[in-house]
Amino acid sequence: GCRQTLRPVNPTLDRRFWLWHAGLPVVIALSLLAIFEPSHWDLAVSDRFYDFARGRFWLRRSWFFEEFAHDGIKWAIVVFGLFVGVLWLASWRSSTLASKRRVLGYLFLCLLLAPLVVGGIKAVSVQHCPWDIDRYGGMAPYVTLLEPVVPGMDRGACWPSGHAAGPFAFYALYFVWRNRSPKRSRWAFAIVTVLGLLIGFGRVVQGAHFVSHMFWSALFCWYVCLTLYVAFRARL
Repeated sequence: GCRQTLRPVNPTLDRRFWLWHAGLPVVIALSLLAIFEPSHWDLAVSDRFYDFARGRFWLRRSWFFEEFAHDGIKWAIVVFGLFVGVLWLASWRSSTLASKRRVLGYLFLCLLLAPLVVGGIKAVSVQHCPWDIDRYGGMAPYVTLLEPVVPGMDRGACWPSGHAAGPFAFYALYFVWRNRSPKRSRWAFAIVTVLGLLIGFGRVVQGAHFVSHMFWSALFCWYVCLTLYVAFRARL
């Protein structure tokens, strides 16, 4: 029989692309503000995992969430990112890897820059982590994202979730496969989203983050991957 040739989807960035990839996340961000700022849902979720009688988050010292879900997964992502970087460098000398050089470079940049951007935003943010606010035995009062720093208090530097940025940086895979395999691209988006939320929620139950923090982390990582994709799409 005849051999089918797979052709990539038209990579043109038309109005529909910008509507779904840049416009919809803005709507989601505004929705997060509208939902979490006035409702205090963050506190309602964190209350579920705090033992008010004993004055502690009952899973804060959990081996599974601390050693495996936090430290283990974090270092696994770091090692994988370094591995991608090594492959990218090796592609300059290896004819086998040469055809993958641009994809490896894009993936490496996303895995590097997405957590750095989230970490930079986190460093200057107002909100404190749950375990640092007075409601949960800490010293700082609870403030929403849009409220100013309380006089006499340092910035909380807890928003958004830095830990969740690691898995969310893999949104890069969605853009890598977008033009070549739309089905695989959609699966990548779904799997990365689910894994990122699960891993991020592990820090919520420990009192290290509010639940909204991981959604914001996903949005920032998405925009980093989108920006790099727009910059390098012709080469990808």
